[in-house]
Amino acid sequence: MIDDIFAKFDGAFAKNTIRAYRSDFNQYQNWCLQNNQELIPATADTMAAYVDYLSDNNKSATIRRRINSLGTVLKLSKNNDPTKQPEVILALKRMHRKIGRAQVQATPLTKSLLNQLLNKQHYGNKKPSAAKTGI
Repeated sequence: MIDDIFAKFDGAFAKNTIRAYRSDFNQYQNWCLQNNQELIPATADTMAAYVDYLSDNNKSATIRRRINSLGTVLKLSKNNDPTKQPEVILALKRMHRKIGRAQVQATPLTKSLLNQLLNKQHYGNKKPSAAKTGI
């Protein structure tokens, strides 16, 4: 059944998007099997419990992406999409309060750091001689 659903997505979405949707759906399917939950039709209570489960070991952006993926797959396969129901919305809010929402921004690449990286690449671990550097 799920293969038929994803076959319909071919050409409508990028291959990487379909791969991500399939992965997210398979993880949800495995969780449902392990927890004796019905996969389809998905219910808001089941989806909220899944959010609670995910919040133990995942970042908030990952959880939001997975829930959005599941909602898209369910909606486009003409199944009930419970991801916009109050139970799921409240579970996501609990998750944000539990693990936070902010992401750590990467350190900016400054001119000084760029020069260090370029020197390392060019000279390896050897110190450049004064003649080569013009100093």
